[in-house]
Amino acid sequence: MTALPLRSRPAPLPPIVRRIMHNHGLSEPSARAVASLANGEAAFHG
Repeated sequence: MTALPLRSRPAPLPPIVRRIMHNHGLSEPSARAVASLANGEAAFHG
């Protein structure tokens, strides 16, 4: 079976981080930094 067990899977990315990664071609850490600077911590929680 190729699927990872639930405990090993990384948490899904917040939509704002996925959007920044897609639109700007940034890596996840960079997209998270941009999201936190632009939108504050609330951007990660809905």
